[in-house]
Amino acid sequence: MKPLLPFIIIGICIGMYFLYISPAITEVQVLSDQKAEYNDVLNKANEIKEKRDTISSTYNNISSSDLERLGKIVPAKFNSVLFAKDVNDLASKNGVTIKSFKETVARANNSGDITLESESMPYIETIITLSLAGQYRQFMNFLAELETNIQLMDVISLSINSNAGQKVVESQSQYTLELKTYSLR
Repeated sequence: MKPLLPFIIIGICIGMYFLYISPAITEVQVLSDQKAEYNDVLNKANEIKEKRDTISSTYNNISSSDLERLGKIVPAKFNSVLFAKDVNDLASKNGVTIKSFKETVARANNSGDITLESESMPYIETIITLSLAGQYRQFMNFLAELETNIQLMDVISLSINSNAGQKVVESQSQYTLELKTYSLR
C-alpha cells in the first residue's frame, strides 16, 4: 500500500484541481474583470461629476448682464409683440415697410416636415412670415441688420416680386420672408 500512496495523493490533487481549484480560478477571473469594468464606470462617473461641477461653477460666474443677453438670444417665452416691434424698428430704419406679420408655432421633426408642437425638444420653434415692400438696396440693408440682430433666427424662405413693368424710376418690390425663431419651453 505504501508504494501506491504517492499515486493516490497525486490523483486526489489532480481531482481537486479539476473539481475545485480550476472553477474557482475561472470565477475569480470573471469577478476581477467585473471589478475592472465597475472601476472604469466609477472613474468615468467621477470625471463627469468633475465636469458638471466645473460647468456649474462657470455658469454661476456668468454675470447677470450676460445672462440677460442670453435671454434675448433664446428667450424663455416668445413675445410676438416685442419681436414685431423690433422687426418693425429695423424695417423703418432701413426704409422698408411691413405689410403683414403672421406667427405660427411649429416644430420641425426629423423627417423635415413641420408638425405641431411636441414635447421631445427643449425649445419651441416659431415661424414668422413677413410681407414687406421696399427698394432692393433697402431690403438688403434690412436683411443685413436682421442678420446681426441679437435674437437667434433662421431665414427659411424668401420670395421677391418685382414691379419691373412699372415706369417708376425707383420701383418698389414685394418681399415675403419666412423666419424661424427659437424660445425655451
